[in-house]
Amino acid sequence: GRRVEGLGAPATVSGGDRVRDLPAVEEPDPDTGAIVRELNGRELPGPEDAAQANAQLAWIEATLKASTADFLVVAGHYPVYSICEHGPTSYLQEHLKPLLQTYAVTAYMNGHDHCAEHIAVPGDTAHVDYHTIGSAHTNNPSTAHKGWPFTPAGAVKFHDGPGDGGFATVAASN
Repeated sequence: GRRVEGLGAPATVSGGDRVRDLPAVEEPDPDTGAIVRELNGRELPGPEDAAQANAQLAWIEATLKASTADFLVVAGHYPVYSICEHGPTSYLQEHLKPLLQTYAVTAYMNGHDHCAEHIAVPGDTAHVDYHTIGSAHTNNPSTAHKGWPFTPAGAVKFHDGPGDGGFATVAASN
């Protein structure tokens, strides 16, 4: 049979929901060329301890590299991509996403944002599926981070609207 292996990634971003103010970003949208002014607001600050974060990333890479599983699932608290209220985590996009792609991770699952969504980035040859499952108590319908520069066009495959929260079960089969 096919092997499925799960990896609970240690948190590489710390500090709860602390945020920092960032300046607005003005860049052309890669699809339309339109100037977009976004992110005049908040983002997770990244790791408090860079050495610890680097050690965790090294552990994640060693674990992924050693795996012989047919399917690899990595779980962490913060999202790599999210269109919901808190949005994506640029630190994870810069440091974790390349590992997910290099080692052909099947899916990355996270909480943090209080929503349920499935994101698959078009043109990503590694085909990593990003799942936010953070709506255990209630589902926040926010799509505050939908679209470029937060999430590439066409990436959102599922996003649940308002309502009661839920949970996820995961099954893999050949």
